[in-house]
Amino acid sequence: MRIKTRPKFVYRILRTILCITLAVMLLAGMLLSCEKSGEPLNNQSSQNELSSFKYSSFEDIPGVTDDEIRDIQTLREKYGSFIFGANPSTEAFENKDGPLFLLAVSMENHQPYNANKYEDDPIRVLNDDFPDPLRETVESYVHGLANADVELGRLVEYFTDFGEDVCLFWFGDHLPSLGPEFEFYIKMGLVENTRAFEPWELDTILSPPFLLWSNFTDEKRDAGGVAANFVPGLLFDYLNMRKPLFYHYLDTVSEKLRFMSRRDFAITADGALHPQTPPQYMDIEDTYSFIQYDALLGEGYISKELSELR
Repeated sequence: MRIKTRPKFVYRILRTILCITLAVMLLAGMLLSCEKSGEPLNNQSSQNELSSFKYSSFEDIPGVTDDEIRDIQTLREKYGSFIFGANPSTEAFENKDGPLFLLAVSMENHQPYNANKYEDDPIRVLNDDFPDPLRETVESYVHGLANADVELGRLVEYFTDFGEDVCLFWFGDHLPSLGPEFEFYIKMGLVENTRAFEPWELDTILSPPFLLWSNFTDEKRDAGGVAANFVPGLLFDYLNMRKPLFYHYLDTVSEKLRFMSRRDFAITADGALHPQTPPQYMDIEDTYSFIQYDALLGEGYISKELSELR
């Protein structure tokens, strides 16, 4: 399943709803949300900025306090490398006093993917055509994925017989670049020209996988692609819950446009990829933009109404 478009399905819901959303930023690169505002994805300056960060550790960040450094070090010693994810989340459920929504983020598998990132790395890439820097990058990245897989399995085991209904949504916000100029994707035949992506190539590199699991249904299905802005609506429908009017509006948007980006590409309801939003749907994009502006930067003329549950 990929984060791209919203499927239409409804599962049965039991009496008590306990929804846990673990937003795990396990994947890194210069895609999607890490893209710099005002700069197109194909702009080489975005790639250059990845190698110009000044800080190699949280301890070097200006303004970080001794107490904050000490707290982070304590978490690292207690939980290991996966410090901001699965372990603290299960503790939160042990002390809850009602339904709980939890957003947890792990940065373990974010770049940089250095050869010495993990003390013991048994993973080896055997591709002969991979230069050493790329091979080491991929090995580091896959090691992080393996750690994430272990933690996901631990969470599923923990919540399977939890005694209350639990919904787990596990995803990364974007894919990693893996080498200069998307070197890994080129060698794997996923893209051809990184300076001018075709719509089908963008659909590939802008589609990280996700998993939606619960302990109250055994039904399995591929949800297809779900655009990130449609994910909350997907969860509301999965839990058979009322949702804000804004997400009903997004339902109508998804009937025409499954994905849209002003600078990159668009996917219409029939699954066709377009280099930009088709002219006949520009009014939908404009209305959506006006609503977002009103909610985030404007006077809130319609925001209150759109927050009403329906």
